[in-house]
Amino acid sequence: MIEDLGRWGSDIEAFHRIRDAEAVTREQLALLILRYFPQVTELRPAPQIITDIENSFASSEILTVVGLGLVDPLPNHAFEPSRPITRGELAKTLARLSRLIGFSGNPSPQTPAPDVAPTNAMYTDVQLVLSSGVMTLEDSGSFELSRPVSGRQAVRAADRLLHSFQQVQR
Repeated sequence: MIEDLGRWGSDIEAFHRIRDAEAVTREQLALLILRYFPQVTELRPAPQIITDIENSFASSEILTVVGLGLVDPLPNHAFEPSRPITRGELAKTLARLSRLIGFSGNPSPQTPAPDVAPTNAMYTDVQLVLSSGVMTLEDSGSFELSRPVSGRQAVRAADRLLHSFQQVQR
């Protein structure tokens, strides 16, 4: 796992808190995405009304990831910044990010995930992150959509997506 002082600078403690988190929160995910993929901040996010982020350390990052459609707000315009994310939410976010930056993944065969049927709304996103190697199946052989994501898992997934994207750019 890379600890990039250039990416985090004086905010390296935020990286350590995310990396060491037992369960990554929605606000930590927003910060992680924009630190690994700062180029998306050059895109114009759609204006958003989010009602519960005024006390979040990542309020501007939240507005950006929601405005770009990477992370969904709740129907009541709340974000719930301190709510832990699930593997399904991480897969959806990273799949959307992949599409936004123009990374289509590897043309490898689909990875069977017995708990995510082709009829599941998350199937396409899960297959994208699995086939590109950004995320992997759990030790059980299942994807486990509703399982919380540890900090190390989130950082590893962001790092893998960045590395894969950089390989394609060369």
